[in-house]
Amino acid sequence: MSVPVALEELARRVEEFGAYPFVISASHERQAHVVSVTIRFDGARFSFAAGQTTRTNISSSEAATLLWPGAGGPYGLIVDGTAALDGDAVTVTPTRAVLHRLADAPEDLPSCISIEQTS
Repeated sequence: MSVPVALEELARRVEEFGAYPFVISASHERQAHVVSVTIRFDGARFSFAAGQTTRTNISSSEAATLLWPGAGGPYGLIVDGTAALDGDAVTVTPTRAVLHRLADAPEDLPSCISIEQTS
């Protein structure tokens, strides 16, 4: 089930984490492919230039995940979405976004914080 993402909060978090996440896609055989990308976020969708393997994976499965592993903070940012091809680029419409506690963060922090609509 997809959870409505609070796009304004997501935009704030993307600004905080930067424009260089990893994108995770999977082949038809379910083999994961992870690459670093430079994203643009227009407030509703992410877009980025993609190589052949990522484009091939997206053509067989619309699922993609963007991962900002975090630097200096207790959380990383994970955005799941529906991906589509646009020439040599990929667009990802967010369906779920969470801040996920990093392994070395204090254990008294929540392990996962959803970035979702509350209304």
